[in-house]
Amino acid sequence: MLMKMPDITGGLADIWDYVKIDRPHRIPALGISIVLPIVIIYLFAYAMQPEPDTKARIVYIENWTVDRSEQDIRREWLERAKATNARHARNREAYQRLADSMGVEYDSTEADRDSAATEAMDPETMAKAQLDAAETYSRQRGDAAKGE
Repeated sequence: MLMKMPDITGGLADIWDYVKIDRPHRIPALGISIVLPIVIIYLFAYAMQPEPDTKARIVYIENWTVDRSEQDIRREWLERAKATNARHARNREAYQRLADSMGVEYDSTEADRDSAATEAMDPETMAKAQLDAAETYSRQRGDAAKGE
C-alpha cells in the first residue's frame, strides 16, 4: 500500500488566518524573522571563504657569469651559511632569554658548536667537507639500494 500525502490544507488555513489578524507589530516582526536568518547565513558563508594571499612574493634572481669558478661558488655559499648561522644565533639567544624568564632549561651548545665550525671554515675546507658528505650520502644510498 502506498503512503498517502498528508493533508496540509488545514495547517495552511490556520497560518493564513493567524497572519490575517491585524497586529500592530506584525510587519516589523515578519521582516526581522526573515532578514535575521539571511544575514546569519550570509555571514557564515562569507567567513568560510578563504582570504586571498595578499603578501607580496619577491623572487631574487642572481646572474652568474659563465666563467665563475668553483672557489667563487664555495665562497658565496659560505657567506650565505655564515649569515644564516648569525640569524639562527640571534634566534637562539632570544629563545634562551625566553627560557630563562620562564624558568625552563634550554641548551643550545650543540647548535653553537656547529655554527662556530661553519664560521671557522674556509672555502677549501668547506669544499672537502661537502665532498666527503656527498660521498657518504651516495655510499649510504647505494647500500640501501642493495638492501644491506
